[in-house]
Amino acid sequence: MTTLKSKILQHYNEIAREKGFVSVDYLKSSVLGQVEQKKQATLLQHFDKFLVDMESRVNIDLAARTLGRYRVTRDRACIFIKETCGTPDLPLEEINYSLVEKFYLFIREKYNSENNNALKYVQRLKTVINDARANSLMTSDPFVNFKFKFEKKRREILTDDEIIRLMEKTFTIERLERVRDFYIFSVFTGYSHADIKDLKETDVVKFLDGKQWINTNRNKTGVSEDVPLLTIPSRIIQKYKGEGKEGRLFNIPSNQKINAYLKEIADLCGISKKLTFHTARHTFATTITLNRGIPIEVVSKLLGHTNIQTTQIYAHVLKETVSAKMQELGGKLDIFNDHV
Repeated sequence: MTTLKSKILQHYNEIAREKGFVSVDYLKSSVLGQVEQKKQATLLQHFDKFLVDMESRVNIDLAARTLGRYRVTRDRACIFIKETCGTPDLPLEEINYSLVEKFYLFIREKYNSENNNALKYVQRLKTVINDARANSLMTSDPFVNFKFKFEKKRREILTDDEIIRLMEKTFTIERLERVRDFYIFSVFTGYSHADIKDLKETDVVKFLDGKQWINTNRNKTGVSEDVPLLTIPSRIIQKYKGEGKEGRLFNIPSNQKINAYLKEIADLCGISKKLTFHTARHTFATTITLNRGIPIEVVSKLLGHTNIQTTQIYAHVLKETVSAKMQELGGKLDIFNDHV
């Protein structure tokens, strides 16, 4: 009798955990073995399904490189399960806080990843787990106590002098000249490497103000990123007009090659900062716009951000700008000086 009570209680708890409620008839059928046992969902199986769903969204509301990052996360989760758990896969219900913490440490140690990069892998894993929970494949939330402690980093930006040095440098190697030009294009438009690569001739349009604009959506977010064409990027477009394939504005190398070339360019120009298209975009947000008095709301729109909080991370005010603005303010406060 005791054994039967234990069996009934076990079935009751399992049904309650899975369905949220227990009916007498269903409990009876379960105890008697008349209910077909549902195959337990596993992490990698669900991850694969999640990736298939993502593939159908590419170039609609999802960038191809985002899909690529999730694929890498899936591969590293597979290696983690094999090395840490000794199994080819893991039931979703067995994933807990301890395992999440171990996955974070695994990414940091095995791939020599810094904190922020490792946390992005954990974030992607969390997205997949949340999808599994939304589909009733697991009940508990293994991330409920996990803290995403991202480290704030000061973003590298170029000064006016460094930008001019880049622009005035004469290169004897054509590939370096081209990469410099594409980099300067980013400095004066705020476009990322991926966005520049996908720019088409038809994206350059004349707006109501009679000026030429680039009218497109951000590769990363799908958000409209409309930028008035300043003189410098306009000249770069004219310089490489007709070189792009399939109607694209530019024939631009891969991001990996460009970063290698930018290191050469920085050395030749005597710039100690690490040049990447991230620094170009940050420079547009700060040196080119915010530090020249463009309101942050306008900069946010130019960068294609979905909210102004994202733009605020770029809001580094250069000391030269602070000095100039305070001198300007001092002139406006002259009426008070005689009363001290």
